[in-house]
Amino acid sequence: LSYSTMGSAGGDTAEKVQEATRLAKEKAPELSLDGDLQLDAALEESVGKLAEERTGDPGSANNGGLYSGVTEGQMVPTFNDWCFDPSRKTGDTDLVETDYGVHVMYFVGQGDPAWKTSIIEQLKNTTYTEWYAEQEALYTVTFNDEILNTVGD
Repeated sequence: LSYSTMGSAGGDTAEKVQEATRLAKEKAPELSLDGDLQLDAALEESVGKLAEERTGDPGSANNGGLYSGVTEGQMVPTFNDWCFDPSRKTGDTDLVETDYGVHVMYFVGQGDPAWKTSIIEQLKNTTYTEWYAEQEALYTVTFNDEILNTVGD
């Protein structure tokens, strides 16, 4: 669940972070974001529903707030540091501040190792490339350069 007032007008950065933090706590009262930072009664599914209903993050709203297949070094430093902290345990929650806003974090657990994620992505890309080549062979595509040159105007 991500909340941002970072791009809004007025106020300094500290005030914007404070407002985004207030909003995160207001929108996700089911999570223990103060104190021991462990998930209260909510389960992973509940957190996913919260994200779908209440997040301001368009990148994860449609999949329950889940970022999967993430490898170390792939995300902004504060996300990366939180996710790959060696002491991180399933069920941990916290607020993490980035340049994009304040994010309610819930740690589901370690996924596949980076090498396996990489191989899966390569296989998906190969499968898509093969399918696309088949489609190109089946259908004729023509381009109208005059119209294409107006795209983006």
